Amino acid sequence: MKAGFAQTDITPPVGVELCGFGFFLRRRSNGVYEPLYAKAMAVGAGGEEIIIVACDLIGLSKQIADEARSYASELTGVPAEAIMVCCTHTHSGPATVDFIGLGEPDQRYLARLPGKIAQAAYQAHKNLVEAEMSVAEVEVPVAEFCYNREYGGKRNGESTGEPLDEKAIVFKFSSGQKLIGLASFYSVHPVVCCEQTFKIHGDFVGVASNIVARENG
Repeated sequence: MKAGFAQTDITPPVGVELCGFGFFLRRRSNGVYEPLYAKAMAVGAGGEEIIIVACDLIGLSKQIADEARSYASELTGVPAEAIMVCCTHTHSGPATVDFIGLGEPDQRYLARLPGKIAQAAYQAHKNLVEAEMSVAEVEVPVAEFCYNREYGGKRNGESTGEPLDEKAIVFKFSSGQKLIGLASFYSVHPVVCCEQTFKIHGDFVGVASNIVARENG
């Protein structure tokens, strides 16, 4: 099999409205704590290839996602139906979808997104190398500080017996002895930071991903 990874910077200009932390407008960003990225993974085997691009954003409209997939398909030759665009759902990023009362999207920023997402996919495709994949299941001890609001969980850390996801799946891709990329999957709502700071960042999901990337080159 082959695998390739890449990312493009999708940090919006300071001053865009952020999405979340209550139903109100004019929650404008006043700085950048961590850049936002579109992070792409391309995997190929048996003459077929898939590409997944995860964006540090609250979400995207089907129109923008389809534009990005179509453009990426033109650049890579990978069918659009084999290209996935998803979002980490950070609430400390720009408003990018039409949620009433949760921030006004910046149309100039949105217009540039499909191209940037497609470029991440293209670079990951170009970076394809022979690779080996391994998979691990990791325990995530969240019961003391997470709650499940769908089941009436409490914010104060008291155990109410609601179901929590306490396992993360991690895929590791290596070429020879060199780590070339990681992909992880975990059920969580990135809305823990920071309601009062008005800074742009990917919440703990984006920050954790950036830390792993920095520590592993």
